[in-house]
Parts: sequence; C-alpha cells; structure tokens
Amino acid sequence: MTDSAQDLITERANTIISEKFGIFHSPDNLRNLHRSLLHTARELGFEKDLGLLTGLIEKNELTESQQEVLVSNLTVGETFFFRDMHTLNVFRDHVVLPLLDLRRNSSKSLRFWSAGCCSGEEPYTLAIMLTELLDDLSEWDIRIFASDLNERFLEKAEKGVYTSWSFRNTRKEIIDKYFIKSGNTYELLPSIRRMVTFHSLNLAGDASPELIPHLINQDAIFCRNVLMYFSPEKSAKITSRFYASLAENGWLILSPVEASLPVISAFTSVCLNGITLYQKQLNQAPRPDQRPIAIHPPVKHTYTHPATEHLKKTLYKSPERVPPKPAVTDPAIIAVTEYNNGDYEKAIVSISAILGKDPAKHDLIFLLIRSYANLGQLQQARQWSEKFITLDKTRPGLHYLHAVILHEMDLQAEAEDALRKALYLEPTHILSHFLMGSILARLGKESKARKHFKNVYELLSSYKDDAVIPESEGMTAGRMKEIVHSMQ
Repeated sequence: MTDSAQDLITERANTIISEKFGIFHSPDNLRNLHRSLLHTARELGFEKDLGLLTGLIEKNELTESQQEVLVSNLTVGETFFFRDMHTLNVFRDHVVLPLLDLRRNSSKSLRFWSAGCCSGEEPYTLAIMLTELLDDLSEWDIRIFASDLNERFLEKAEKGVYTSWSFRNTRKEIIDKYFIKSGNTYELLPSIRRMVTFHSLNLAGDASPELIPHLINQDAIFCRNVLMYFSPEKSAKITSRFYASLAENGWLILSPVEASLPVISAFTSVCLNGITLYQKQLNQAPRPDQRPIAIHPPVKHTYTHPATEHLKKTLYKSPERVPPKPAVTDPAIIAVTEYNNGDYEKAIVSISAILGKDPAKHDLIFLLIRSYANLGQLQQARQWSEKFITLDKTRPGLHYLHAVILHEMDLQAEAEDALRKALYLEPTHILSHFLMGSILARLGKESKARKHFKNVYELLSSYKDDAVIPESEGMTAGRMKEIVHSMQ
C-alpha cells in the first residue's frame, strides 16, 4: 500500500476514533496516531492492515479485549501522586475546607469525581488529602468516583500498587504513612483504596444507566490533562456534561495547560492565587464575554547543578530516578536532590544556607525561586527573581520565570513586560511565546496572540513530537502543538 493510501486510512481512522472515543489527533500529530494504529494492528494479529482495523472500529466489530488493546495504545498514562501541588493547595484551601466547615453540622458528605483517572494516583491523592484533614473521617460519607476509558489503567488503579516513579512529588512522611513497601513497590493501605470507586467510562459517549447515580450532584470534578486529547467540539460537549453533573456551586478543576480549551460559558471562571477553577453558579447568568484564563505550563522542572554531572547516569537511567546515596555531603548536591524529590521546604533551607556563605551561587538562586513558586509562596518567589534580575539582566530564562510568577499573581501587564525582555534576549524562547500568547488572548488581543502561537508552532517544527520542551515539566512538543492548535 502506498504512503498516500496509508495517510488516507489514518485520516479516516482519526475521524472515526474521535467520534467514538473522543480521542482527537490534530493534522500535525497524525504520525503518532499512525504509529499507535500500526502497533495495535500487530498486537491483534492484523500485521500492518490498517484498513481492516479501521473497518472493525467503524463497524463496532472489535471484541471487548481487542478494543481494550486499541484504547491502551491510544491513551497515555502520565500521572503521579500530588501532581501540581499549587492547584491542589488552592483546591484544599478554597474548596475543600469551606465545604467541610459548611457540612460538618449537617450532611457530613462529599462527592468528588476524577474523570480520566488513569492509574488512580489522582483520586487516591484526594482520598489521602481528606484523610489528613478529617480527624472524624469515619463519621463522614465520602464518595470519590474515578473513571477512565482504559481498562488496563483501571486494573492497576484498583490494585493500588505503585513504583517510586509515582511518588516524585510526594513527601516521604505521606509515603510512610499510607503505603506498605515491598521490594521495589508500594501498596496503598486498604482504608484509602476503599474510599475510591473505579469504573470504565467513555467521556465522549453516553454513560450506562448503572453509572448515572455516581455522576450526579458532584461537589468537584477533576479532569486534568484529559481535554487536550479531545477536539474543541468534544471538549465543549464534555464540559457541558460536567456542568450537569455538578451540584450547585460545584467546581470543575482542569490542569493549568488546559485552561484555554473550550469550556461552556455557563461556568463562572474564578482565579484563586493564579489558578483558574470553574464554578457552577445557578443564580448567575452566563457572561457572553467570559473566557477561561490561559495559564502557562507549571514552573517546576528537574534541575541539574553542575556539581551533579557525575550523578546523571544514576538519576536518569530509569524512570524511578534513584536518589544519590546518603554518603553525598556536598551541600549543593543535597539541595538539588531535595528539590528533585519535591522537598521544596528543605531545599529552601539548604539553598539559603549556601547563599548565606556564597551569594554568587547564581545557579542555585533559580532553584530557590522555583521552590518558593512550587509551594505557592509567590511573593517570596517574586522578591528573589527581582533580586536576581538586578544581578544578571541577560538571562532570558530568568525573565521568563519572573513572568510566570507575575502571571500567577494576576499581574498581567508586568508579566507581559518581563516576557518582552525574555524574547528580546532570545527571540526563539518557546515558552515565552506561549505565555505571551495566552496573556494576550486573555486580554482580547486576538491578532497579537495568534502571532505568538504561530511562532510557537514554527519553533516546535524542529522538535520531534516526543521531545520534551525545556523548562516545561515534561511537556512534549507533540502535546504543545495540540494545545496551541486548539487555542487558535
């Protein structure tokens, strides 16, 4: 079969899969879909016959196990416990704690839904959070519903057994308290597992009748890093269903990088400490000019101090990022390790001690700023970034980091100014173009925003789809292309 014929089949498969499962691939990402379909065809014994596979999908003639293979190859399991702590802290402080106060003397009930739960880390994170907050947990009716299209993910989630890769942002005391270590794996305590109910659900399709009771009167729905895989039309349709599933004053939580994707205007966007959440407020008429706030990719990324070069092979040769041996005594290496393990408070203490003796350790100031930002201590992060800029005005990454902090503080004009400086120093800085486009779109400057998004797209053309963009916390070029495509 010719390449053009294969391309036509892949395009047809994309249309069918988008309609049936909601999983959408932009025209620039069809190569990834083609690879996924080839892998599925081989796994099912069809060799390279994509025509046969596409026909079976279209006619609904795949068996349940065959469809499970297809979905597994189309979806990506990329999650971990306590992912995006800034969003979780905002959710805890502005949603959970007020709900607990409101219902402590009444129903003592909470209902949360993790939509697109993958292998369970997110709903279990919510269960652990509630357990930490409630001394009288046994007196409460807590119902956490978790759904995913991928049956293999759900099987892993129900077992509750994870490797250390799932804990790259989890404090050691939480791991020790809620997991039982056995060799290289960690098993979640049964008391936490019992708080979550898992079910298979296609967000793009209709729910089966037995699931309806699980989907109504939700206090909060988490759907993070999921909508980016759907077409804009499907995203709007899904968020409309979420609106119907929420109780009055309920909340929809998306990931920061999805905050510019289509969300129905019936939601009220609420910006809390730089994070946008969406609330169902029945007594407020939808605003025709309402638009979700676009937020940059998170600040955090894994940092490598020059003194740790000899540890690179140990740290990166496997997904489980084995930490340095306790014998390491270099304060800088210890600080970097604390940061990479998510121990930001410890990293701040360690770095501050180093800077107290040697203020010229500029590479560690970056780490200090990011540690404050990851803890949500934006004022401290801003102060240190401003101080660093006075010492060195020539670093584009520093101006970008400063802009990220200002953006999270909702100081958009100042963030814009910082991004202009970053782009003056490095016109090809991808994340600066992306954040600038997001800010301009939020301000209604559509034509200027499109120019920056076009720059992002052109700069990404030199990246392979699976290449990770620097400073983006693991976001791949292919995923950012999809996000930019949906925002234009």
